[in-house]
Amino acid sequence: MLKPAKLPPADIAVLDENIDVEECDITVRGSDLARNLRDEGFEGVICMLTGSNRNVVEELLNLAHVDLAFEKGGNLKSIADALSRAHAERKQKPKMARMANTSCEHLL
Repeated sequence: MLKPAKLPPADIAVLDENIDVEECDITVRGSDLARNLRDEGFEGVICMLTGSNRNVVEELLNLAHVDLAFEKGGNLKSIADALSRAHAERKQKPKMARMANTSCEHLL
């Protein structure tokens, strides 16, 4: 039996806000997956993409577990530059400071 290779942890997660799972006929919210990633200890940059308007982007940016959010179709160079800056900043930020910004909703 094949065993999955051990992979290094990811540095950046880019998630769509609305993920259609056709096999199950459901839509999963990327922001919920982002919260789950943080709850499971993911320390990298989480970036959300949405096909919705700027108001939704602002709502996503206000979530404690989301680092960046952009509209789909945005300037790819600007998005890549923002991801690169966020990644560099996160690598320099001490772990305890990152933990202070993590959502504690799952503890309620």
